[in-house]
Amino acid sequence: MKSLFSGMLGGAVLWLLRRYKQLSVDLLKLNTVIWYVHGVRMARKVFLSFVFLALYFMLAASGFILLHIGLYKLLPSPANALALLALGATYLVLALLGLGCICSEEAWMKGSNAAKLTEMVTKEEDRS
Repeated sequence: MKSLFSGMLGGAVLWLLRRYKQLSVDLLKLNTVIWYVHGVRMARKVFLSFVFLALYFMLAASGFILLHIGLYKLLPSPANALALLALGATYLVLALLGLGCICSEEAWMKGSNAAKLTEMVTKEEDRS
């Protein structure tokens, strides 16, 4: 009787430990993915800060140069100055569209495989 009870108790303890181990591993995987996504988000924010800082300085310098070139060109013929201003605006819009694509959160999540990793960890599995 005593060995039957200790065998049942040992089996129950082993079952609980296996279940607890699996739940602990699942929780650890989930926390790892959460921190990975936070890391990607932080890297993206740092990258965007540097990109926009460089963009600010580049735009300030090009604006200063284009202003003087436009003023110089405006004096003899206004058509050249307007063409120069239109080209400058076109280049600026194209650069901003390109930066928008590169800096989007969707592109960073796709590039870092964070979405795939999150889906893999959170998918429903039969663990009974």
